[in-house]
Amino acid sequence: MLCSDGPAELTHEQRQQLSNWGVQLREEKIARLEYQDDKLTGIVFTNNEVLPRRGILLRPPSYQHSHLATKLGCKFGSNDIVQVDESKQTSIPGLYAVGDVSSPYSQIAVAVAIGTLAAVAINHTLTEENLVQLR
Repeated sequence: MLCSDGPAELTHEQRQQLSNWGVQLREEKIARLEYQDDKLTGIVFTNNEVLPRRGILLRPPSYQHSHLATKLGCKFGSNDIVQVDESKQTSIPGLYAVGDVSSPYSQIAVAVAIGTLAAVAINHTLTEENLVQLR
């Protein structure tokens, strides 16, 4: 079950994939969560229909806690995320961004992995610059 709390911005292919996986999509607005004895019992939609549930997974919206990327002139993509290329370089040459600032995945393991990719790219760039200076 996927509840999007309003119209889901999914392509036809994404909707088809959910269907293939047996995932039902509910696009109604959610009014509230229902509890009994401090335990979740259901999702209540704005039409007062209750969808019984014992657990849910949430994807809270992310936002930037610092305005540094904006002040430096970085370009932003969807969800207030700094745009980076495959080496994690921003739209500003020599400026790299990793972690939550450049990824929708708010997980330490992901941030470490992306940071490692950026470090490799930075090392490669610096090595190339040094080789050019030696020629």
